[in-house]
Amino acid sequence: MKFRSFLMVAMIATQVPILYSQVLPDQRPRIQSRRTAAQPGKEHEQLKQLAGSWKVAMTVGGKPFDYQGNATAETILGDRFLVIDGDGMTGKQAGNHRSAYRFTIGFDRWDGEYVIILLDTSGTHQITARGAHTDGQIRTRVPGDDPNRKMGGYGTRKLGFDLDIVSHDEFSIGTILVDGTEKQLPNISFRYIFQRANATAD
Repeated sequence: MKFRSFLMVAMIATQVPILYSQVLPDQRPRIQSRRTAAQPGKEHEQLKQLAGSWKVAMTVGGKPFDYQGNATAETILGDRFLVIDGDGMTGKQAGNHRSAYRFTIGFDRWDGEYVIILLDTSGTHQITARGAHTDGQIRTRVPGDDPNRKMGGYGTRKLGFDLDIVSHDEFSIGTILVDGTEKQLPNISFRYIFQRANATAD
């Protein structure tokens, strides 16, 4: 039975080139397009440059917040995604609270959109957002929503991520909170600011 199954798989595998060249001639451009979209592109190369060790600060409502953290970033799956693992602690005024998080950032070449997934120690759920560039090649606003939780008791389920790549030595990821009337809540939106740990001054 195992030999028969293996033989069947082998026969199917040998037919794939024939199907591609004879049965589906009109589908070749689309198949090739999908193959191209499956490979990393210039957006992935830009994300790859963010790999390394980082010092992390935070702002809340656009103002400095008493927080110190560290993060490491690396690409996975053939440089298709950037994973950022970070942790930090707030100061005494904010209760000496320690937290950890993971951002996974990618670019879907098929849809032309960035995808950002956030996991952190504030809960056991994930927050996912996706969207295209809205301001050139540097700043990217990625709208999303959190349909399962109300964020921080502020009566909002929608949020977005604002990915701002200043250089390969500095970038930031901000959260954009939106209330039930679609109004942005800038006073409680926060931003992680990443500075490369081993960056040298010019």
